[in-house]
Amino acid sequence: MRLRPLSVIAAFILLLVLAYTAWWVSASWQLRRGIESWAEQQRALGNTVSYTDLTVGGWPLSLDASAKAVGLSRPDGASVAVPLLQASAEPWNPLVIHPAFPQGLSLTAPAADGPTTLTAGGGDGRVTLGLDGQAREVSLNLAKAVLATPGIVGPLPMDSLAGSWVAPDAPPANYQEVALTLSLAATGITLPNPVPQPLPQRVDRLALTAAWKGPLPPDTKADSLRAWSDAGGTVEVQSLRLDWAGIDLRGDATLALDADLQPVAAGRAFLSGTDVLVEALVAGGQMKPNQAAAVKAGLGLLTQPQADGRRAVQVPVTLQERKLSVGPVKVLDVPPVAWD
Repeated sequence: MRLRPLSVIAAFILLLVLAYTAWWVSASWQLRRGIESWAEQQRALGNTVSYTDLTVGGWPLSLDASAKAVGLSRPDGASVAVPLLQASAEPWNPLVIHPAFPQGLSLTAPAADGPTTLTAGGGDGRVTLGLDGQAREVSLNLAKAVLATPGIVGPLPMDSLAGSWVAPDAPPANYQEVALTLSLAATGITLPNPVPQPLPQRVDRLALTAAWKGPLPPDTKADSLRAWSDAGGTVEVQSLRLDWAGIDLRGDATLALDADLQPVAAGRAFLSGTDVLVEALVAGGQMKPNQAAAVKAGLGLLTQPQADGRRAVQVPVTLQERKLSVGPVKVLDVPPVAWD
């Protein structure tokens, strides 16, 4: 008896579906086992890992995992807590993972003068793994974030906070090569009082991209950072942008550590909206009204056209002896950084 062509095609499709289903079941089992193995490895390192209601699903076109009350904490006090963690990946591209935090998250980083915390009302991200299982690219997009850093700033609410870091396939061989590229962008930042008038309390946008040069130190202890600094390690701020009530500040800089392991920097800024800044200095008592008129006129003569059509004043930016200055004007005193 001869088989009809349609029967052959149907049988072939059925075999493909059965084979794919078997592969998907195997992949989902490996995913669950991978999560459990990772938790066991973290516990063996002395970290605390907790989660409940782990589920794996998504058949046929996705590999999904979710868990509730996810927590990870290290002996040094660093921790992350996620009420509901969801993650998905395409079965044919399992090295790209898409996490989501629909109920928010909380991060804590230890510091000498008190922990720094970051909370968010929700968010998502993307993680790209290398063939060795190590993360090569990580990005997060958080909504309604609040940053609190004792002794520096906090709480600092933001409408959104996006961050990413990218690591090369191979670690740097010297202190001219990049070990890590970090990008951050925050919108709708509400500054703590007092804010010099006439500037509003809300900053429209703050963004930066920086590259860490040289092999990463094993930790943030003072001895490790001193060795990195003495060997020539630096952080290159490739771009910085501040949009604040008509002030448009863009720039770049090189950061390093001094003999006391305090940050020092030298760079340049391209400033548009200088009239707004001058009025703020007058309102803050740092400049007299008659001086302001002369400064505005002088800055107007110094502005130069930029590639994007803006007119901006180029001024040097320095951070030395914990004093941040833009041109000849000291902007603020930077609190000392206490390393472990």
